[in-house]
Amino acid sequence: MSSPVTNRTQSNTSKESGSLHLVFLSRISEKKNLLFLLRVLAHNSELSVQLDIYGPIEDKAYWKNAMN
Repeated sequence: MSSPVTNRTQSNTSKESGSLHLVFLSRISEKKNLLFLLRVLAHNSELSVQLDIYGPIEDKAYWKNAMN
């Protein structure tokens, strides 16, 4: 059994207007719909978006399609 995190640090970063930082944390497969997220973000040119993607590539063909 793991113990809860007790020493959390708070970042002093500020939010920049018009910017968004997202994290996708999941396995890479069609069921998780990463491709839809990428398409939605690509059609919003008013935002500066940073997307970090973490997870095992379960479907290599889907990952290849998402990265094109």
